[in-house]
Amino acid sequence: MLENRSTALISIIQSGRALVLALTLALAIPATSHAQPDAGAFFRSIVGEWIGTCEQSTDGEKAGDKYFHIVVKQVDQRTFSSEFKYYRLDEASQTPLHIGDTTIVSTMEPDGTVTNNISGEGTILVDEKPKPQEHQLTETLICAGDNALTGRITGKISISGIVFGLGKNGEVRDGTSTWTLDNGVLTIHQSLKAGFRILFFTKNFTVEAKSTARQGSDVVRLMTEAAQVAAGPTDRPS
Repeated sequence: MLENRSTALISIIQSGRALVLALTLALAIPATSHAQPDAGAFFRSIVGEWIGTCEQSTDGEKAGDKYFHIVVKQVDQRTFSSEFKYYRLDEASQTPLHIGDTTIVSTMEPDGTVTNNISGEGTILVDEKPKPQEHQLTETLICAGDNALTGRITGKISISGIVFGLGKNGEVRDGTSTWTLDNGVLTIHQSLKAGFRILFFTKNFTVEAKSTARQGSDVVRLMTEAAQVAAGPTDRPS
């Protein structure tokens, strides 16, 4: 009887040791988890030079395409800067005209979001006429996949040349933005709703802009090739 009790006690002790060992190993080995998308990785992947085309419309009225050159740099571990220069092709001289600039400072926040501080100037189509504009915007983005960011835009915009000075002190609200990188193509799609008010007058605009770019630096060549495509084939003398 004593021998049986001793054997049972030893079995219990061994089982207890095995349980402790199993728990220890379970705590020591981290559980497998899917890596979260990294906004910093997205911006690191677009560091360099890009050239592309910007399609823009105001209240559904399409403006002429603009061309741009971007230089994206990493400033430090959490900060990136993007310098945009915009051009259009002068129809008479077939040379590029510099028509605007935008600077974006992108900060990777501790909570995983990205804050883009956007400042610049250029033109915007209002009542079928291009008008000078300046903007100060804030874009807050979150990861929407390995190669995509999405978020909202707020800020201020000022448009010159509108009657009664109505274009001053415009407020951007309900703006959305999407950045994607797919097969070497960088796409930035922004939709802005801007409201202006002075005394009893109000005016609202909805501006859509889609920028598509590939890596490169020769924006003049891009513009020339686009003009040739738009002109269509030319007849050669036989």
